[in-house]
Amino acid sequence: MQNLKINYPSINRLKTDLPLIKAGKIFIPGDNPLPKDTELSIHITLPGIEHTFCVKGLVIKAFEQTSEPQKSAQGMLLTLTEGFEDMYKKLLVEFSRNEEYKELLAAITEKQAPLSWDWILDAISQTEYEMEEVIEAEIDPPPPSKKKELTPQERERAQSVADFILNMIKAMLRSGYYDPEHPASKEAKKGLFHEFQACIGSAPEIMIGKEQIHDEVDIIITGILNEPVSVQNIVGVGRAELFVPKLNEYFNRKSLVTLAIKNKIPQAQFESFIDIMCDPRADQAQDAKVGETLTKALVGMDVTDISTVFMDDMIAIESKLPWRVEMAIQRLAKDLKVIPLFEGKTEAEIKSMKKQIVEDILRPLRHPHLLADIVINCYLIALHIEDLDAQDLEKTIIDAFPFTILLPTSRYIFNEMNKLLEDLKTYPDNKILNRRLSAVKRILKLTAKRVIKENAPGAQKFLERLYFNDLLSYDELPPNVRYRINTIKLARDIRDNTSNYINWLHEVNTSDDAFVLLKCFKRAIPVLIDHETWPTLIKITRELRNIPAENEYFRLPDLKSSLLEYIFQGCSKELTEAFIGVDLGQQEDIYDLFIALGKFGTGLLCRILEETDNNNVREAAVKILKKQGDNVKPWLYGVLDDHQKSPELHINGLIILSEVGDGD
Repeated sequence: MQNLKINYPSINRLKTDLPLIKAGKIFIPGDNPLPKDTELSIHITLPGIEHTFCVKGLVIKAFEQTSEPQKSAQGMLLTLTEGFEDMYKKLLVEFSRNEEYKELLAAITEKQAPLSWDWILDAISQTEYEMEEVIEAEIDPPPPSKKKELTPQERERAQSVADFILNMIKAMLRSGYYDPEHPASKEAKKGLFHEFQACIGSAPEIMIGKEQIHDEVDIIITGILNEPVSVQNIVGVGRAELFVPKLNEYFNRKSLVTLAIKNKIPQAQFESFIDIMCDPRADQAQDAKVGETLTKALVGMDVTDISTVFMDDMIAIESKLPWRVEMAIQRLAKDLKVIPLFEGKTEAEIKSMKKQIVEDILRPLRHPHLLADIVINCYLIALHIEDLDAQDLEKTIIDAFPFTILLPTSRYIFNEMNKLLEDLKTYPDNKILNRRLSAVKRILKLTAKRVIKENAPGAQKFLERLYFNDLLSYDELPPNVRYRINTIKLARDIRDNTSNYINWLHEVNTSDDAFVLLKCFKRAIPVLIDHETWPTLIKITRELRNIPAENEYFRLPDLKSSLLEYIFQGCSKELTEAFIGVDLGQQEDIYDLFIALGKFGTGLLCRILEETDNNNVREAAVKILKKQGDNVKPWLYGVLDDHQKSPELHINGLIILSEVGDGD
């Protein structure tokens, strides 16, 4: 991964790029763009802001010439990937703190109309739900297209399969093998079948595919190990030089691309397959293509447990995909196309066959990146198969996804949607882009239906994104996500219209209204902390502290603690983590917040001081605690009297005592 530093010379220059950055992209001008798909670690600095914004990125286009009408300069277009949401959130926070960026912030922040008091009353009356902690696990990069390093056990396992394949192809190439009724032919077929059973073991299927890149040909075996493996890697260079050409010769003769044999295949089907694939008459088929002739022969013998893709079965793919994904799509298209040819099947049997086909093809591709590529592109299959509904196929594929991979896969699908939306700004009438976008939106909605039906844990954030991208309506959401959506709206309204809430605080004339406002703040605080909206939090905290003790409306029987403790008590962990991990540019804001929190903030700082080993954090905590007066004394005297506490803590205590001790 390469490092890339972007130093903006002026705010006006940033203003030009900001619409693109907001969409998760950056265009970098220059005469020497990096190659497409180059991974980058990007570090962005802005004038007047000390914080460096870090995010991962990927080169998605390299403009090496100026002949393209869409670009007036050479350079490269980057998409911002891992860490983008966090980076953009920090960007807005810094803009809100810096007077020079206020105009820029106003231009890019889309403010909604203020929420009405009636809306707030309705939202506060909702049944309460826990806001899920969103921890998006790191997703390992997709496995390589071919496994290169084999353990001795893996090599032994793959060797038996390679030997079987070589023996099968050699048998098919022998000219004397073509009479299926000859005793030697029957014995050879029987021996091959037993060899197949011995080598496949518990694997669901073995797939053999021909991969050709320019003039280089390789034969790939899938299904035995976790990743595809090259025949050359299994048998060694010497044997590969002898047998790969033979395998290639046979694949060319039969116009074959991939061949998959399922574990459960009966001996009769296997032998019928051998007979058909040995018959030389198909090689010289005059009235039909080779693949079509062989497919009809296999269907005629009811060979359902072998899947074949021939050159004349191939459909056009609209984007560059990994070899494994493209072969999966080609095989899916072929197998679905063949189903109607099997006569006498009931509707239930056909539905079962479709489901089995999808499951068999997805099984070896258990990675979110690969699964996303398949489902995003499966609409192409519907374009080539009569009476096949794209949405029905997409639903079948999504239903077949392993449940644990469903949500991680959706992250890649979201990325694809954002990329398409950005590309459509430049090419709004592009039919392929619009068709792909329609497919992606359908897929996300279908995924949502399964997530809701199965009550998937960790799905609140996913469904929230669908709602804010106008892909799901409020009424389509489950109650816990409606609660989350309203909480986010409430937090945004408090951030954007803080003065409204402050005015309401001053105008409260019933205990009920007071309690509604307190519940508003309590509900929104976690979101405001998560988005580091420190100025808003400071304003609210100071206003609550300034409410006179004699104000009868805020002396509520439900409150067994102070107003600030009621509002913030569920966020101790988040506030502590924010204080410990605060960026240099936000230190003063978060320190002001802890001071404004009074006794509650003092308690958090005391706990931080006892638990942290970070000297900078300790120094910051001491600096604030020195200003807390009587609030800190009970804890302070307890620490100084406890000989079990560390010397560092005693030293910190003495420093604080020098300011608050009144001569003690």
